[in-house]
Amino acid sequence: MQLYDVLICALFAFLFFGERDLVKKQIALYLLAFIVFVVFSQLLFGRQYSPRQGGFYVGIEYVKFSLYLYAAVFYLFTRKLKNTLIFNPKPLGRIDGFDIILSAPIVAFVIYYASVKGYRLDGSFMDYVGHRSVWVDYFFVYVVASLVSSRGSLLIASLAAAIAFAHLLAGERMRAFVYILSLLIVLFNFGQRKNLSSILLLFGFVVATFIGQIRHDNVNDNYNITHFGSVTISSLSLVEASLNFDIYQRLKFFIGIVVANIIPSSMLGTDMNIRAFLFENRNIPGGGWFPVWAYAVAGYYGVALSAFFSAIFYRFLNTLKMVSGREKTNLAKYTMLVIFVATLPRWFMYTPYQIIKMPVYGFVVCYLLLAVKEAALHFRVSSQR
Repeated sequence: MQLYDVLICALFAFLFFGERDLVKKQIALYLLAFIVFVVFSQLLFGRQYSPRQGGFYVGIEYVKFSLYLYAAVFYLFTRKLKNTLIFNPKPLGRIDGFDIILSAPIVAFVIYYASVKGYRLDGSFMDYVGHRSVWVDYFFVYVVASLVSSRGSLLIASLAAAIAFAHLLAGERMRAFVYILSLLIVLFNFGQRKNLSSILLLFGFVVATFIGQIRHDNVNDNYNITHFGSVTISSLSLVEASLNFDIYQRLKFFIGIVVANIIPSSMLGTDMNIRAFLFENRNIPGGGWFPVWAYAVAGYYGVALSAFFSAIFYRFLNTLKMVSGREKTNLAKYTMLVIFVATLPRWFMYTPYQIIKMPVYGFVVCYLLLAVKEAALHFRVSSQR
């Protein structure tokens, strides 16, 4: 432990409680958890954060400095940033035919998922045991697009809550979290309520940690195993592997990260998919800190650039204002903002392939849904003349 870790820990605690912005608040919370459960694990809990932490010839400093640098650059370029759009959902009790049509795939998904996954919240559950279908994450995009395009319909919101509950029963904390946060943002303008968002994020963090402990009951109690420790082990594996990358391999992985933020990563060639490379060549628990993925392909310059471009992308999403006659575009862009904020735990702690892709897909789906609705209304009006 270094003195600067203590000071940075205090800084992140201050930023978490002082920030209104949900993106910066979440980053502060997750890095604060990293310091507490990983960097200070031995000091605070008297246990190592993983039985594998001593098995690397690279130190944790690579992970720490990548995270600290990313946070510093991101915060620098998002100063004084205000969310320019407050969503106004329609009255909760008002349900129309459009809501019912949108809800049909969601109802089918809830029935399927609850029946297939069932109850898996027990000590035998581990991250790598269940089969995690990628399309389940893509379905989240459809649900958020439906929620926004239906103006916060009570029917869609209730079904989204049911999906979140099904994920919780399956022990899938992160998938449940993105639904819950999306609902809070859309229905209650969660990003405008600094104190309430701090309380609820902390409450969600405690619940997720508790679920994590239940899931890891079978693991050796001599170690303080948490989600943040697992992500850090994966990141150390990535750093160690990256030391053997040549310039051409780094370039291909960099191109792969860019391309996989447009198309599904499964369509990438294996020589361009850095995440697949890591899973094939290293025994990792899953995930990986986003700044460390950037470090693996371009060093600390890559970390700084990834923070800069993600900050610029976030600033672009926050330039949104409702303008008469541009409802489709603005609601679709608002969908991007909701997805970017709600999925932050996934892209910040799991994969480099979701930060832009999921918001862009959300824009496309929401725009198409609104276009279909508009066309249907025009057709109905025309047929009545």
